Amino acid sequence: MPTTALPLVDSGLFLAVQQAAPLTEQDGQLSGALTAQLRDAGVFRMLVPAALGGLQTPLPQALAVIEHLSAADGSAGWLASIGVLSNALSAWMSPNFAQRLFQDDPGVILGGSALPGGRAEPVAGGYRVSGQWSFASGCKHAGWLFALCLTPEGLPVLATLPAAACQILPNWQTLGLRGTGSHDFAVHEQFVPEEQTFMPFGQAPRQPDVLYRLGVDALFSLTVAPVPLGIAQAALDETRHLLKTKAARGGGVLSAHPVVQEKYAEATGLYLAARAFVVQVAQQFCEAVQQGHLLSAEQRAQATLAARHAATVSVRVVETMLDLAGTSAIRQGARLERQSRDVSTAARHVRFNWSMEMLAGQTLLMGAPALPRRQTDE
Repeated sequence: MPTTALPLVDSGLFLAVQQAAPLTEQDGQLSGALTAQLRDAGVFRMLVPAALGGLQTPLPQALAVIEHLSAADGSAGWLASIGVLSNALSAWMSPNFAQRLFQDDPGVILGGSALPGGRAEPVAGGYRVSGQWSFASGCKHAGWLFALCLTPEGLPVLATLPAAACQILPNWQTLGLRGTGSHDFAVHEQFVPEEQTFMPFGQAPRQPDVLYRLGVDALFSLTVAPVPLGIAQAALDETRHLLKTKAARGGGVLSAHPVVQEKYAEATGLYLAARAFVVQVAQQFCEAVQQGHLLSAEQRAQATLAARHAATVSVRVVETMLDLAGTSAIRQGARLERQSRDVSTAARHVRFNWSMEMLAGQTLLMGAPALPRRQTDE
């Protein structure tokens, strides 16, 4: 990925993230200093609405930034992906609350969990929220956390909680992506004003930027897809350097072996094709909404397919690189060893699950309602 196309992540920041990867994994989170560098570079503001001080980064370029960071370190790329998407959800918030939030802290990082883990009891002026939520990536560096709740009637509501009011439960011990700090968090009887609650899934945005007409589901799929792709790209690069120096049985180096060349070329082609699918969908979606078109259900299903395909192909690519590297990839601390664990963990995310492919197939074969039109703000 040419760094000239990625002004937010220059070579110095890329190298800093890459060199810190072992420590990030050991500490279970990105350091405060690196998080601040990513924040100050504008990574988390790429898809924030313009009215809130966002950068209005074109979606394909934002995805390239996430992939680039993922190539430096899968955990850092994952945190960038979740932070970018979480901050983009401000487009569905109450405009008044969102304006105050970003005025108070223009570099604020949002996070949280979209898994229903709590209840929201209606009270005067808002809700009383209690519960525990899982997989809150980067929660220790976030200023506010989203918590998906159910009302007594079973209706979903996304509460926006100040991180300082939440109890972080450090339980992120995993196979890979260990540096994301995706811990649980909990609150008990926390009052949340009405304007700090919203429901972005299946709803029209409250900011005018055309990007948000894609809908949260499509944005979610497209912003996580670059993470496994970036890890796969890094594995390809790491293995290429290794094969040029590692001796082959019978003499010479592995890179000169025809079977190795064929397998490496095949893996490269798989990666490039999967990446092209994601980029094509992102570009076509942006062109469609800029021309004022609503995305059809069939079109939005392509985002799901592109993400699922990116993850499954990336796992295959990295596994092929491990086969080619042999014992050079099995030692703890080797980049390929970490990349294998990271891509395997990333691919287990719900956005990459086989069930998403099933839902996409249902849409393609049976149809589904289109994204609702934007409603007038209150």
